Amino acid sequence: MSSEPSRVEIRASEQLIERVVVLASVLGEDQSAILVRAIQDYLKRISDDEEIVQEIAGSYYDDEISFEELEGLLGTKEAKNHRVLKQQLSAEFVDTVVDSE
Repeated sequence: MSSEPSRVEIRASEQLIERVVVLASVLGEDQSAILVRAIQDYLKRISDDEEIVQEIAGSYYDDEISFEELEGLLGTKEAKNHRVLKQQLSAEFVDTVVDSE
C-alpha cells in the first residue's frame, strides 16, 4: 500500500458534511484531516469487533484479500496468526482428501 495521499469521492448527507465543516472550523483543521482521522479511528476499532475480524479473516481464507491487505486491516500479529491458521486448515484439508481416497 502506498503512503501517498489519494483523492476519493464520498457521498454523505448534508447534515454529516456540515458537521465536518463546523468541526474543522472549530479545530482550525482541514476538512480532509477530520475525515482521515475518523476513518483511522474506525479502522482501529474494527480490530476489536470479533464479528468483523472473522469476516475479514474469512475473506483472507477464501483468497479474496491478500496477506498484505489482511495485515493492513488487522495488524501484523493478528494477520500472522490467521496465516498460520489458514496453512493449518489447508494442510488438514489435504490430509482429509488423501485419507478418503
